[in-house]
Amino acid sequence: MNISPDAAKYLAACHNERSVRNQINARFGRIVHLLEQHGTYIGYPYVRHVRGELWEIRVDDSTGAYRLFFGIASGRTLEVACGRTKKADRFPPGVYDWAERTVRAYVASLDRHGHTTDRDGR
Repeated sequence: MNISPDAAKYLAACHNERSVRNQINARFGRIVHLLEQHGTYIGYPYVRHVRGELWEIRVDDSTGAYRLFFGIASGRTLEVACGRTKKADRFPPGVYDWAERTVRAYVASLDRHGHTTDRDGR
């Protein structure tokens, strides 16, 4: 798995209270581990296919709905590009457009620089 600087920045600031932020990050970590082991077959409520090549990792907490957007490169490697916190029932359509562009650009940049590998490190 690769994680972009934007996604890392989101995780570092997804909540202003450190203990809550740590819990949210731990839940994201468990879901990423499941994804690495079983792929997107783990499905809802952990991941959701949004559209095209855009997927989201879902963490719902009493403090909010936290999302990391990712794509899959080389058939198997997760490329986490960005994140957002939902403040309403649904994101505005523009958020998905932005996330899709961001994921596509991040995966392409990794491919250009040869950083994308499959789960076995190849």
